Amino acid sequence: MSGGWLETARAQDAPFVLGAREPDPSVEIDTSLWGRSYSIQCPQLQIGGTQEGLDLDMTRFLAPLRNDGSPYSLRPYLQRISSLSLSAGINHFATHNPFGAPDRTDTGSGVGGSLNIYVKRWLALTANLGYGYDVLHDVDLSQSTHSVSGGVGAGFRAGDWRADISYSADTYHPSGSSWASPRRFASLSLFGVIARRMRVSVSGNTIPGGGAGGLGVEYFPSPELGVFGSGSASTGRLYQNPSALTSTRYVGTVGIAGWVDASSGIVGSYTRTSEHVPMQVIDTLDYNDDQTSNELSLQIYVRFP
Repeated sequence: MSGGWLETARAQDAPFVLGAREPDPSVEIDTSLWGRSYSIQCPQLQIGGTQEGLDLDMTRFLAPLRNDGSPYSLRPYLQRISSLSLSAGINHFATHNPFGAPDRTDTGSGVGGSLNIYVKRWLALTANLGYGYDVLHDVDLSQSTHSVSGGVGAGFRAGDWRADISYSADTYHPSGSSWASPRRFASLSLFGVIARRMRVSVSGNTIPGGGAGGLGVEYFPSPELGVFGSGSASTGRLYQNPSALTSTRYVGTVGIAGWVDASSGIVGSYTRTSEHVPMQVIDTLDYNDDQTSNELSLQIYVRFP
């Protein structure tokens, strides 16, 4: 009796804590659902199709994200938080066959991991590794492909600016053939934040037979809201298969990011892509077309301790 009475009394006499602070988040899950429509204009024919995909990314921050009043999207960067990430995704496309034959379809999936580790306040080491698998069906063709990619790099930090250099490679193995010769890339990028209200990114990288460059800007009128846009151009051998195919591609993206609070946010974006493939013959096949695509993407971010 007395023991129970004492426990009840202590619970009743415990002071109430008003406005208790929630623990700072250290894990982020990003779910992305996207879809696009595309058209391919050949000299005497126009065809089109659709593609859709679902991606899932999980990031473990090696220190909690503090509530320092900065935009939610920029907190991992501004606080120099090291991180480990895992990703998985699946996608499918179908290109309509105008002659009544079965459509050209492809279903692909992939998994990967990456790290961004600050070994010094001014130095970060990066690495990534990925594996993909897809199955292509077309008239008189059924082919599966394994692909592997990876890279390493370093980032040099000065204040709210960071310059990164990296080296990466990829290769693939289609059914009925051997592993292809690896493609190799070198890249240089600059990322910075101005007055905790604007981020700017500039990048350039080598591509077999050419190169690519891009520019991105995002403005934060408040910690909860961001409006962004980016553009890039690339030319060279952009495809793994056929690896000898050359083309020129332009990509533009606009979007808006909104955070409900420090633990959840939504990002919506629109991307327009234009690509030109000049006349060329590869393995007895003729290539000569112009492609355009329009893509919508919705991302949901969730952060928790």
